[in-house]
Amino acid sequence: MGALLPYQDASVLISPFTAIFEYAGIPYAASIMNFIVLTAVLSCANSGIYSASRMLYAIAQEGKAPKVFAKTNSRGIPIASVLLTSSLGGFAFLTNFMGADKVYIILISASGLATVFSWLAISLSHVKFRGWLKNQNIDVETLQYKSRWYPIGPIMTATVCLAALAGTIIDENSRMTALFGIPIFILLFIVGKYLNAKKRLINLSDEELRLQSNSNNAT
Repeated sequence: MGALLPYQDASVLISPFTAIFEYAGIPYAASIMNFIVLTAVLSCANSGIYSASRMLYAIAQEGKAPKVFAKTNSRGIPIASVLLTSSLGGFAFLTNFMGADKVYIILISASGLATVFSWLAISLSHVKFRGWLKNQNIDVETLQYKSRWYPIGPIMTATVCLAALAGTIIDENSRMTALFGIPIFILLFIVGKYLNAKKRLINLSDEELRLQSNSNNAT
């Protein structure tokens, strides 16, 4: 596609495959590609709703989300989780009120922001885990999986994540996502700490963590 389409024609308003077929003179190219793209989108939406709703269901079972999302119907389907996940797809209808280009950038930025927060949390969790090992007098060499060049990996990951967050704030197209996403992340973090302090989250004891570590090493 990069070798066939002029850079001036780059747009999210039309499928690049459709544009290529139109340049090639293939009749009904737009209709054919729209059918294929629509089928692929519906398939992706179906798998996305399934995986996201089941993750929300699992989180609710662990006590990290409202209990209503852990309830299922007679067929074992978490209806509340499916409805919430499906409703978030309604953001796509923002294209009726805003430009498709803007909505696309906002949704992509929101997805990227969630990924950045996930990796930032992973890097910080790694550092905390190593600190726990040290406090428990557990030798790192006993772990089945070890991170090489620690602590360079977590430090580099956290640095890149923070740089990405700064870039999201600086960029005008994604700034609105950052201004909403960052406070929401901070709010969720505070709520999580509060629930943890109230013993409403399921936490493994040091002994349970040791048993899990030993069982993993045994396998």
